[in-house]
Amino acid sequence: SDDYYNLKEASKPENQVQEVIQSWDAISSFAGIKESPALALCGDWLNQAKQLYDEIGASPGMRLTGRSNCNHIDALQDGVKLFAELAEIDLS
Repeated sequence: SDDYYNLKEASKPENQVQEVIQSWDAISSFAGIKESPALALCGDWLNQAKQLYDEIGASPGMRLTGRSNCNHIDALQDGVKLFAELAEIDLS
């Protein structure tokens, strides 16, 4: 799904569906397995991703732009929580 991010379009997908697919592909890759990860682990991985963004942003000479920073992590975390709530999955 990385192909949705065309450099000619400033690495912006054509629509939100493509962005969501790419986000879930990325989250799934954190598991390092072929199966879908346990939903409860997604929160941990998103927290780790946010910390990595912070580390990169704090590095001298490494400033992240609006499309490269961690601002989207909060929306992903909210999406995981909402999905769990609607599916009646306990994340604790």
